[in-house]
Parts: sequence; C-alpha cells; structure tokens
Amino acid sequence: MKKILILTASTGAGHNQVAKTLETQLTSRGHEVKRVDFIREQSKVLEMLIEDGYDVLANKFPETYGRLYNMSNREWIHGRFTKMVVAAEYRRAKQLVLSYQPDLIIGTHTFAVSVFNRMKVKGHYKGPFVSVVTDFEAHYAYVSKEVDLYLTGSDFTNESLVDKGIKPNRIQNLGIPVHPKFYQPTDVQKQENAPFTVLLMGGSMGLDPMKKAFLNLLNMDKEMKLYVVCGTNKTLKKELDQLVSLSASKLDIEIIGFTDRVHELMELSDVIITKPGGLTVSESLVKQIPMIVPYFIPGQEAENLDFLTLVNIAVEVRDVKRISKIVTYLMDHPIRVNGMKEEMKYISRNHSLEKVTEAIETFL
Repeated sequence: MKKILILTASTGAGHNQVAKTLETQLTSRGHEVKRVDFIREQSKVLEMLIEDGYDVLANKFPETYGRLYNMSNREWIHGRFTKMVVAAEYRRAKQLVLSYQPDLIIGTHTFAVSVFNRMKVKGHYKGPFVSVVTDFEAHYAYVSKEVDLYLTGSDFTNESLVDKGIKPNRIQNLGIPVHPKFYQPTDVQKQENAPFTVLLMGGSMGLDPMKKAFLNLLNMDKEMKLYVVCGTNKTLKKELDQLVSLSASKLDIEIIGFTDRVHELMELSDVIITKPGGLTVSESLVKQIPMIVPYFIPGQEAENLDFLTLVNIAVEVRDVKRISKIVTYLMDHPIRVNGMKEEMKYISRNHSLEKVTEAIETFL
C-alpha cells in the first residue's frame, strides 16, 4: 500500500470533484489517500480572499475576473501574482508533507503546482508530483519543470503546455477524470421514437442567465423534451417552476434542482445547453453530447469555448434570443448533430479513468 496526497482548492466545483474521483479510484486500488483543500484548511482569511473571492468575482463581476485571469496568464507576471499565496501556503504544505510522508502527490489546482515547485526546488519533497489540468488551455500557473506528469483532456491542452516549455514526454491526454458513472452504461436509454431532447444546465450553482435561455425555449412550437437542472440555486428553480405553471408551452418540461443523475440525463438528451466549465465539458465528451454555449465566465471558460468551437463540438450563441433558432436547426439537421458526436468520440478516444489511474501508479 502506498500513501498518496491529493491537493485541491474550492475555486469552482471542478477541482474538488476531480480530487474526489481520484481519491475514490486510488483508494479502491488499495492505496492510502489523503485529500486536502489546502487553502480552506490553512487560513480563513485566505479562504475568503481566494475561494469566496472567486465566487463573487466569477458570478457577480465576470468581466473583472476575466481581466485578472488574462493578466495573470503571462509568464512575466506569474511569479509576482502568486507569490503571496505560495508564501502563505508553503509552511502548511511543508508540515503536511513531513507529517504524512506521501509516496506521491497529486495537484488538481494551479496553486498546488506553485507550492510544490518551490518545495521540490528546496529539497523538502523529493517524490513524484502529478498535476491534473482541469481546463483545456493550460494557464501559466500550471507551468513547472518540477512536475513529473501532466494529465490533460485534449491534444490542444498538450500543445499549450509544450508551447510554454513543458517536454511532451511529461504530458498524457487521458481525459480530465470525471465520476466513474459517466464512463459506465446507464440503465436508462433514449427510446427510438422519443422526441428531440435538450438538457439545460448552468453549473453546480445554477446561473441566472439560464432563465433567459429557458424563456427563449419555452415558446418553441415544437415537440420537444426539456430537462432543466438548476443545481443548488433554489430561487431559480422556484422561478422556473412558476413560469411553467403559467405557460401554455407545448414542450414536455422537467425542472430539476440539485441532482446526481446528470449522467442519465445526458444519456437521454440529444444536446446540452450549458456553460463550458472543464468538468462539464469532460462529462459531455465522455457521453458524446454536443454542446450549445450561450453563457460563460470570462477567463478559463472563454478559453474552453475557443477549443470547443475550434474542434466543432459546440455551438456558441452570442445572443441568448437565438437559442431556439439554433435548437430548431439542430433538430432539423440530425447529420450536424451526428457529426459533432463523431468528433467528440474521436477527441475522447483515449479518455479512461483506468488509464489515468495506471499512469499515476507508474510512479508508485
């Protein structure tokens, strides 16, 4: 049995979900795994500044967040930008490593790379370090020659790391690790005579722009099934429930709050309308469900969207009032939908939770 330390942080749900998936997978293989949200456990002040600050900026002031993200994504500013966080986290990380004595460390957040780059340079940790890139464009904060293995979700991500100076033999595109249930067949299958089905989502918290998208779809004069997942946004769910009760919509609509059935809903749907978070994109790739993107958080999600449209697996909708027209076009042109699915199948051809686990275990 080997000891593995997984470091994550709650700036968005994706980093923690990837960490939990790896913890479960590696524990099932007989390893002792310790998962740490190293910002939350280090300092309430840092948690407020970084994790709570991310939620406020990304959701209330997205343009400001996007500008800060783009400013930090430059080689010349990266060291100064993260210096305060690295210094604050370094002592805690060093104590954690000395007390736990891990055989291997995995980071699912950029701050983990910065902290352990310094730790390896100073000789306080000499074991292997694996970094999981949870988006499709590698931010400069991921870049370190001290990382032994990068796990990515696309060849596009690999190329962005190589462009930043990382050697290709240290990068493997095996997919961003999502929950095992997305890789497994489900008990539910869409029937041949079922109507065209759309899944509308907006991330784990649910996004208010979803309401605008929903209103545009509500009055479609089509036979269509619509699943709407509001996440933890109870206010949004209540508002949408009221809209449905007052409407004379022809659509078969199901409004859902927080759910662990997203993998089944993807299986039942023809397309998904969502924001392009790294984890949602990865789940969609595994399930091969084409994406329509009418909203995104500037920064990494904008970069994810660039990748999705480049490889022709998503349609960007710049005006939310055009969503119904886009959906109607895809309904009437199944060859377009099938083409997007085939492209998703090709992109995710090497994606496997088993391969991710084996790649990590090569260092053990």
